[in-house]
Amino acid sequence: MLTFSKLDDAIKNVVKCPKSLALYHFSSDKKKQKQVLSQISFGGGTINDTILHISNSNLPFGGVGNNGNGYYHGKAGFDTFSRHKKHYETRHLD
Repeated sequence: MLTFSKLDDAIKNVVKCPKSLALYHFSSDKKKQKQVLSQISFGGGTINDTILHISNSNLPFGGVGNNGNGYYHGKAGFDTFSRHKKHYETRHLD
């Protein structure tokens, strides 16, 4: 965990790293919340909470870029781990 005095410094530090799997921001300041959400790319996250986005099985959980491949939970998880196989039947005329 890193601490910062200025939100701009924290955002600069985060965006120079590979894309985040999750982001959690704690603030009652709506302007700062919007700034974080608009300037940082992440797979999933919440404002003023840490677990809400993974506790709801109806919301897919996954990353962006190389951090996370596919989405998990509910139908999204089923689709991520399913391999659809096509097969064709040919008929031979005698």
